[in-house]
Amino acid sequence: MKILITGGAGYIGSHMLVKTLIHGHDVVVVDNLSNSNLKNIHNIQSKISKPFHFIEDTILNDGAMDEIFNEFNFDAVLHFAGLKSITESFAKKEHYFENNVQGSNILRVLAKKYNVNKFIFSSSANVYGTVNRSPIKETDNLNPESPYGKTKQHFENDLISDPYFANQKECYILRYFNPVGSWLKYSIGEVVDSTKSNIFPMIVNSLRNNEPFKIFGTDYKTKDGTAIRDYIHIIDLIEAHYACLESDKKGINIYNVGTGIGYTVNEVLNTYKEVNNVDMMIEKASKRQGDASEVYASNKRICEDLKWTPKYDLAQMCYDVHKFSFHSM
Repeated sequence: MKILITGGAGYIGSHMLVKTLIHGHDVVVVDNLSNSNLKNIHNIQSKISKPFHFIEDTILNDGAMDEIFNEFNFDAVLHFAGLKSITESFAKKEHYFENNVQGSNILRVLAKKYNVNKFIFSSSANVYGTVNRSPIKETDNLNPESPYGKTKQHFENDLISDPYFANQKECYILRYFNPVGSWLKYSIGEVVDSTKSNIFPMIVNSLRNNEPFKIFGTDYKTKDGTAIRDYIHIIDLIEAHYACLESDKKGINIYNVGTGIGYTVNEVLNTYKEVNNVDMMIEKASKRQGDASEVYASNKRICEDLKWTPKYDLAQMCYDVHKFSFHSM
């Protein structure tokens, strides 16, 4: 299969690149390296003998993208490229709309022009907004609160309303729930910096800097008072994408991709410390505005439709995060 991976030097895209290459597909990666890492490309090139094309450019360059589609005659597009910081999106609303909506629509139009059969879009559970109950189903109302989440919903709607994808070809929209971990064999994973506010990057930064880990909210109505979230290992997430590649379901197919299990902050911290034999200081802090008490996925639809099942547990996620962050860099 001839495949285009946008954002293929990023955290999720680089893992998808590995998966497609080891299965023998012909792959072109387009990435402008604005929020990704060229080191991922070099690591993959050093460990996998099958060649692939890497093109440093933005999906907003419609002329260049047209030439790429024309030259390679893709069977499938895996679209990961985009800006992804919830916090930053409030300050850069127009920038996020340009990249995540306008750029994505350039791909949508070109996919139609060049008769691409399969389009797989990297969406997010952020399209649901703050929820009052879990598990979250794909049929639940969408109410994104951040500009980032709104861009994801906007492009979902553009795909859904396009007859080419809704009626003639295959379109898969995957809503992620907190991907974590790494593919240690290929030396790729999430590169943590000080700007990231998710729990695993915060744990890594706490350990690196010998600073307290802040628990935002300890009086939620949960079993230990801390917020509950659904985490999924990056390899399980990639297997979900590959299941879409192997599927032949025409029309719009929307799937939550999570384990369907919610873990409290305390459970994550205790598992991380036990698995990796580390300790860290803990500091209680006030709840963050907009944080829901409990958010986890119903993954019943993807499990039934695509025969996909998550295999990695929380302990493995914690181990792989720590190993990559402290021993693989």
